[in-house]
Amino acid sequence: MNNKNDNLKMHSRLSLESADDFIIHENMAYIYGKYCNSDNGFLSVVDISDSYSPKIVSQIQFKNSISCIQIKENILYVMEQCTGFHLFNISDPSKPERMDLILFFEQDMRGFDFIGNSIIAIIDTKLVIFEICDSNSLHQTITLEGFDYCTSFIVSQDDIYFTDNKVMLQKAIFTNNTLKVTNTYRYKKFIGKGLINSKNKIYIAGNDSLVVVDKSNPENILSSVVFKNCNLKEKKSVLMLKNGNSIIFHHGFAGSCSCFFFDEKAKKLNELFQLYERNSSKEYIEMPIVKNKIGDSVFMGIDITDELMGKITAIDHVRRAEKNGRYLYTAHSDLFIIWEISEDSILMD
Repeated sequence: MNNKNDNLKMHSRLSLESADDFIIHENMAYIYGKYCNSDNGFLSVVDISDSYSPKIVSQIQFKNSISCIQIKENILYVMEQCTGFHLFNISDPSKPERMDLILFFEQDMRGFDFIGNSIIAIIDTKLVIFEICDSNSLHQTITLEGFDYCTSFIVSQDDIYFTDNKVMLQKAIFTNNTLKVTNTYRYKKFIGKGLINSKNKIYIAGNDSLVVVDKSNPENILSSVVFKNCNLKEKKSVLMLKNGNSIIFHHGFAGSCSCFFFDEKAKKLNELFQLYERNSSKEYIEMPIVKNKIGDSVFMGIDITDELMGKITAIDHVRRAEKNGRYLYTAHSDLFIIWEISEDSILMD
């Protein structure tokens, strides 16, 4: 039973062959990752209309790992590493119908998104634009030259923001079938790894820090915060809240999954809780994070009572999190969990 002061209530936990990432589309979760720790990609389509009883309705296995998936107009686009794009008609999610395969043999494929009626992708570390043809096949039209190592990008209307291994942030515009870099932004003493898109802001995640810039003027740093002993390059575990603040899940100390609240205005990181479960029943246990001072050093941790000592285990770290109203969906390597957020929780926003 959950404590009345808990932020989360676990509705269900679904064991899968792989659960590294997912997207939600019309009461379905499309969950993917590597199959049984191999290099094979595996995609599970899960009906989440009943949060207490999610059901697998279909599964697809791929030869190589899946880099990214997106959905547009009931067409599922799957980017398979070193292979290409698979297109599936998912009008009936229980029976995905293969429509096309666009091959890119032996090429490193990092991720993609839609921009208008085109696709922008990172292929062999370069930004590439594909036109979506009437037949739903893809036609390569543009490669952004002069930038040899694109690490991350986001799309905001016709603008594209991306990072490379030399400059922190670049802005390009895609118009009239051309892609042109218009601005370059540099930030001292900061190395960014991932970009997180917000309505009016861009969050730039580094190995141990987070910088927030104004999208209308990215030279303007609104706030920043440094995380000690944390790795934020996995941007998919950062949740943007409506009030401009964010919730950050990370793989913390002792193999635990920790939840933090970033107060943007105060530029302060608040420790919230860690996710645990009882060894016997798999019941969710929420453990508040506390600070303990030893000498001149301050350590974050949890206070485990004698009753719980040796009886609980940390839930594996969150690889992907998505919030929809009062529900939170998380992927944990081989688990997909559906949570209900408590009404008075800071996560509700």
